This record gives sequence, C-alpha cells and structure tokens, in this order.
Amino acid sequence: MAFVQQVLEWQILDQLLSSLFLLVVILTSRWLLLNGLRRWSFGDGELKRRWMVHVKNLAFITFALGLFVIWATELRTFALSVAAIGAALAISMKEMILCFLGGMYKASVRPFDIGDRISIGEVHGEVIDHDLVSTTLLEIGPGKDFPHLTGRQISLPNSQLLSLPVINESNRRRYVLHTFKVPLKRMTNWKKAEQALLQAGREICSPYLEAARWQLSRMGEREAIEIPSVDPQVSVRLSDSGHVQLIMRVPAPGVKLGQIEQDILRRYLELLD
Repeated sequence: MAFVQQVLEWQILDQLLSSLFLLVVILTSRWLLLNGLRRWSFGDGELKRRWMVHVKNLAFITFALGLFVIWATELRTFALSVAAIGAALAISMKEMILCFLGGMYKASVRPFDIGDRISIGEVHGEVIDHDLVSTTLLEIGPGKDFPHLTGRQISLPNSQLLSLPVINESNRRRYVLHTFKVPLKRMTNWKKAEQALLQAGREICSPYLEAARWQLSRMGEREAIEIPSVDPQVSVRLSDSGHVQLIMRVPAPGVKLGQIEQDILRRYLELLD
C-alpha cells in the first residue's frame, strides 16, 4: 500500500511539473509574440490589435488543451465520482426533485391561485397556500358531493401535479355542464320523479341558460368541437342492484356547482311532496 501511495504521489508530482512547464512555455511564447507584434509596424492599427487578441486567445486555448491532456486520467476519475454522487443524490432525493419540478410546472402554467377551489385526484378544497414544494388546501367535503368547508387542512406535495389532473372550479366566467345522481327506491314512481327533477333543474338554472349557451357555443367554434345542448336533461339508469338512478345534467358557473345542486335537490323534494 505504501508503494502504491508513493507511485501515485510521484505521478501527481510529474503532472504538476508538466503543468508548470507548459505554463512557462505558453507565457514565454505569448510574451515573445506580443512583443514582436508591438514592434512590427502595421499600416492598420485595428489589424494589429486584432492579431494581438488572436495571440492571447490562442495561448489560452493551447494552455487549456494541454492541461486537459496532462490531467485526463484524474479528470476521468473525478467525473466518475461526480456522476456516482449525482446518481445517489437523485435516487435518495427523487421525491423532493419531483416536488420542485411540480412547483416549476405550477409557476409556469398557473393552473390555480390563492382562493381557488380545486380538485387534485380525490382531494377537493380551497387553496390557502402554495410554494415550490407543496400546496395547502382547506378541505371541502367530505368527498365531492358536499360543497362545504370541513376546517381541515390538507398539504399535498407538488409532485402530484405531474401525475394527477387539476380541476379548477373558481373561474366565475366559465360555465360547465354539471352532472349528479339522484337514487330512487325500487317502488318509486320514477316517471313522476323524473319530471319533478327536470322541472327543478329548469327553474333553478333558467338564469344561466343563455349565458352558458353563448359561452359554450363560442368554445365549440374556437376548438372545432361539437358542444351538446345546455338545456337541463335527465337520464335514467339501472344500478347493479336493480334500483333506478336519475342522472341530472345542468349548466352552471363553475364556482356555484355545489350551491346549484343543493337548490335543485331541495326544489325537487318540494315538487315531490
């Protein structure tokens, strides 16, 4: 081991001496060439300065290439060490790196801001804080069927922004077609319930129909897609247990979905009574 250590020390010493010799040769050559150019009479002063700059740049490039050749073995070993350390850090800090990438994505795309009501995967809430690492929501729920604040805070890592869809419900000028289910008992008169639900939807959503129709038609023209009718509609579906489900679809501003759904359900129950 002592012999190997001595050999390594002699090898590094040889490289240091070679680097010093190269530096002396480059500096001497540079000095001689610059002095020769200064004494040489040029007809054009700009041409003289240009040659002097070329000499300085050539000396620097030659010195850098020489050092690279002399220290190539050590540089290769150092590069491998840096690559190994980088790979280990990337593996151990994978989640943190993804959080930073999610934060950069959020900062560039801006899918939401403070005060917006959003859904990320199964989490639904109001944004109260966000940074490059995490996003904090005030939970709305429980679940997506209840539009009320629960008072609980949910902290989500920004890495989820890279893998889960983000739904922003807080654009007050954007209308959407909202869908919700109304289950019925097996012996219920489903035709009467369907008419009551449809009437409730028309009454509650009548103030939004024209604005929603205009906005969605404009979106269809801009994106070259066919937009379905915005009029309230009720579909009938049978569940696996044989019960009837009424599927209500109505137009509404994104920020009022929970309120409008509640108003329709309350009016529906009044009509049934």
